Amino acid sequence: EDARLMQRSTSESLAKQLQAFFTLTVGIGLAMSASWKIALVVLSTFPVTVAASGIQMAAMAGSLYGSDASGGEGALIATAFTNMRTVSAFSLQHKVSAVYTQSTRVKSQLRLNSSWIGGVGFGLSGCVLFLTYALLFWFGASLVENGEVDFQDMMQAIMCLMLGEIVV
Repeated sequence: EDARLMQRSTSESLAKQLQAFFTLTVGIGLAMSASWKIALVVLSTFPVTVAASGIQMAAMAGSLYGSDASGGEGALIATAFTNMRTVSAFSLQHKVSAVYTQSTRVKSQLRLNSSWIGGVGFGLSGCVLFLTYALLFWFGASLVENGEVDFQDMMQAIMCLMLGEIVV
């Protein structure tokens, strides 16, 4: 049991954490060597960018949309179809249809409200990411215009930290 717990806690999660740590460390080093001013601006926007990315991933994964595991509507229809003769014999088809319509109407309204929350969260996170890029390119362009950094160093500083890519 202990070996299984040890393997589960150190296998894939530890490898991913180490990879993220070393990628960030190398990215900060390369960005600082290219342009320390742009690297500091990128690092100052990290909390906002990480929060926006987290909201965006949650919206894409659908975790903002509540899911009901009871399956009430499906169970109602499945029972009605399974016992079709009984439902028909007692003329309950209109009653089953009304109950199903009412329960799906409530569920539909709940999902509509959740979709608004997810849509606004997804839109705001995209807005934050694009505003961050706009800030970085504006600041970098002003440094290039003043001759403090060349274009390649500006792009390397931005890409190493924002995208994890090394621009050579």
